[in-house]
Amino acid sequence: MTEAIKFSLSLDFEVYDAIAKEAATRDMEPKMLLREIIVDFALKEDLLPVAVKEEILLYRDLCERAASKAVLLEYSEDIVFKTIVACENDPSWMADYTRYIGASPYSTNNPKKQNINPNISYRIKIATRSDIVKTVTGTRKKRNVTGQHIISSYSLFKRRD
Repeated sequence: MTEAIKFSLSLDFEVYDAIAKEAATRDMEPKMLLREIIVDFALKEDLLPVAVKEEILLYRDLCERAASKAVLLEYSEDIVFKTIVACENDPSWMADYTRYIGASPYSTNNPKKQNINPNISYRIKIATRSDIVKTVTGTRKKRNVTGQHIISSYSLFKRRD
């Protein structure tokens, strides 16, 4: 699950509009929802090799376990980092994360980390009902991480009211 294939998809406007509306209720982009629908279909129809299926399920489980930890923590703009630290302190989560990425959890430039880490952040955003803090120019406000952690930077969040 490290290589992604991009392709174009033509949909009737009404179909796209329905997908876009449903995606908005889930705080997702339409393309993210379509990706989940396609992956769910491949899983349900048992179209994937066992190893790929297990990897997808592990990926999803890691993201959901992180999001579950986030809602139990004291909220701040650093909720992503707090959650990552909580995950790093959970031996079971770290063992599964290490197995998923297939390398040291502290390695850099790992394609699997570049895939899962943003999704962990996204799942935290959804679970904590947050938005990304933006700078005055409209870019994501980020903070760099010091020390040994599985991430090197993260976006700051603010809770939606």
